[in-house]
Amino acid sequence: MFYPLVTSSTEKNLMKDRFFIDTNILIYFVSNDVVKKNISKDIVITNEGIMVNSQVISEFVTVTIKKQILSIADAFKYAGEFMDIFEFSIIKKETIKLSFELMTKHKYSYWDSLIIDPHVLRTLFIWLSRRLKRRLRP
Repeated sequence: MFYPLVTSSTEKNLMKDRFFIDTNILIYFVSNDVVKKNISKDIVITNEGIMVNSQVISEFVTVTIKKQILSIADAFKYAGEFMDIFEFSIIKKETIKLSFELMTKHKYSYWDSLIIDPHVLRTLFIWLSRRLKRRLRP
């Protein structure tokens, strides 16, 4: 693994649930902002129960390269490692249809709605996101 083991109160609390994390958490993990990086590491270090989908990985690669946070090689390296260590799902037709409903019902953005996989939603306890302020429970 490419990150050090950290034991914190955040880590202990997060280990109790399964989490779907969005792109910002992964970007903060590799950022130069020490405060955001440390918070992200506390979340990512748990490694147990963390879920991402193809939308999150695609956004991570695009943003880190476009904003020159990482080189192309490093963006691919981290993306590959995130896919290997976290539960990973691919966006399907049902996910896109669900995103339309979430946009309408909860007023989320399309991109935030799209990262929710309907199959993951059945077992999802908490969704971590910089943009989404409330917790979702199935």
